[in-house]
Amino acid sequence: MFDTMEIEELDASQACEAISAEHRAQRLVEARRLRLAAHWLDLHAPVEHAASDRPEDPDAAGGRGGRVLPGTERVVASGADGTPMITEFAAAEFAALQEMSPAAGQAYLRKVANLRHRHPLLWGRAVRGEVPVWKALETARLVGRSEAGEPPVALEGARFVDGQTHSWIDTLSWAAYVELVERMVIAADPRRAEDCRLAAAAEQYVVAGQSNEHGLKTLIAKANAGEVIYLVAVLDQLAEVLRRRGDARSVAVRRAAALGILAHPAHALALLTSQLPAHPDDPAAPDDPADPGVPADPAEPAASAAPAASAAPAASAASAASADPADPAASADPAVSAASGASSGARADTERTGGSDTDPDASGDHGAPADPAPEQSGGSDDAEAAVDPDDPADHIADEPAAADQPAAPSYLQVPDHADPDLPRDPDALWARLGGLRQADFDKLLPKAVLHLHMSLETYLAQFRPGLGPQAVHAEGIGPLTLEQARQWLGHHRVTIQPVLDPDTVQPVNGYHFTPNQREALHAINPRDVFPWAVHTGRDKDIDHPVPYRWTGPPDQPPPGTMLPTPTSSTPTRSGAPPGQTGLHNAAPMVRHHHRLKTHGRWHLTQLQPGVYLWRSVHGHHWVTDPTGTYRVPTTIAHTLLATRAETAA
Repeated sequence: MFDTMEIEELDASQACEAISAEHRAQRLVEARRLRLAAHWLDLHAPVEHAASDRPEDPDAAGGRGGRVLPGTERVVASGADGTPMITEFAAAEFAALQEMSPAAGQAYLRKVANLRHRHPLLWGRAVRGEVPVWKALETARLVGRSEAGEPPVALEGARFVDGQTHSWIDTLSWAAYVELVERMVIAADPRRAEDCRLAAAAEQYVVAGQSNEHGLKTLIAKANAGEVIYLVAVLDQLAEVLRRRGDARSVAVRRAAALGILAHPAHALALLTSQLPAHPDDPAAPDDPADPGVPADPAEPAASAAPAASAAPAASAASAASADPADPAASADPAVSAASGASSGARADTERTGGSDTDPDASGDHGAPADPAPEQSGGSDDAEAAVDPDDPADHIADEPAAADQPAAPSYLQVPDHADPDLPRDPDALWARLGGLRQADFDKLLPKAVLHLHMSLETYLAQFRPGLGPQAVHAEGIGPLTLEQARQWLGHHRVTIQPVLDPDTVQPVNGYHFTPNQREALHAINPRDVFPWAVHTGRDKDIDHPVPYRWTGPPDQPPPGTMLPTPTSSTPTRSGAPPGQTGLHNAAPMVRHHHRLKTHGRWHLTQLQPGVYLWRSVHGHHWVTDPTGTYRVPTTIAHTLLATRAETAA
């Protein structure tokens, strides 16, 4: 009835019936897709071959029989305990046909395998369309996941959870149902649950999440409770300093600003020590916003943390601390410890940590346990000590004699975990605080690399208002407004690297890509070029779409062998054709996708720099370029190949 009516013609009652019908139809479509995914797993069960049948087949799954090249396809488990084995590359084509990355497709197939083989009761309800498929798959994921390094729930335990929960999935709210599942997971294997709890308690990390459209990033930390409490106390104290200096934002925003300040030890020291009394008998810390002992404008530290840090030499009038001039991190600790002790009166173990976003080799889109590391990768940030301990000019001025210094305040204490070179006597530490006024704070700043991509139109828009887009792209962060990029870079410590024009980068006579070629390739297309891949980091393999021809001595590796990435090009072997390594023959991708192309019967043709044509195992085609992934019919793919052949000729 409703198929012949326009949606706009339905009244409220008819719309209700149509919505219910569509919901039911959608369940049945998802159920059919679930069955197709299970059948796809069946089609990719490994075929057993005796060694005598295929003694020299390098493509035998799992390396059965004879010599096998590194990187060839293996046999892997399709899911957790109780699931069958499949061939490793099964997910790639399944994912591409549904506009998913290979990693996302692999995760989906793993949930399907877990649901089918570990939760038979829930599987039956899902394929009949009685329950939402996504809820059934998420149940299989929750029970089949590894926790804190512990293996997933065993098959017997999963069957127990299935029996206890499958009838409640469509009656309880999702939150209540998840709680029930987690309770049954504990009941299924209490010893494992306790091991997971203890392992989780010992697991500590700091990871950065993805950036949003406003240039904000989430920082997630899991550490010892005492350390976290101590860190929050320092953040609260910095937030209070900002309030005294006129920052009217909420305490939560000021805490976030304080975290940015802690990334610049010199600025943090200046702010914290500005609150110490000039003399231990002074009753309170200064409240004057114009205090010359602190950088002039700390009200916007989140947007201009680097400029504030570079202004830190102005803090010479403040009392602060410096432990070992060769260790910037250690020089920050005494003042932080002293200032925090004033407000919290407690001691807690702290640990200085640092990290960067990384992206797992073959899982650019899910980063588990996360990936993270991110995405961002390739070591774009590196902090290094900037003081030469052997250079007297880099050392802080000699400490005044203890007899010339006033007695230390009663709250000045050195935590037990502090640098062992720091004096434990409060009076001696108070004397050392006076030497900080001679320090060169610029030498405490870390070095970092920020890659900004800006179109010509955006650059010209600075001088011609209203012309072109007002956005730039920061690697590992995402889109930024032009004004935000100016704030981040608006200080004198910026070193601008020369702009690299990819058109000027020439091929080389060697197998390995040069740093300039890698940089140019990343500028053309920062993404992995496999269909629907999402990895944008710099730690990718670079494949030769036209296999490199080795014509040197017999000990040369055969075509298709993936070699470690070097730092420079190597000379060509005698007789090898020159100019094979260049932007015309280069495809960046993570190692798993590289293996799919080299050993997984996927075919790649580079149409031009940055544009690639892929053919899957069963003859489907996709074009990838800097703008994304496009499914193309076979006839168009053949036309593109013919045009490419004519151009090459």
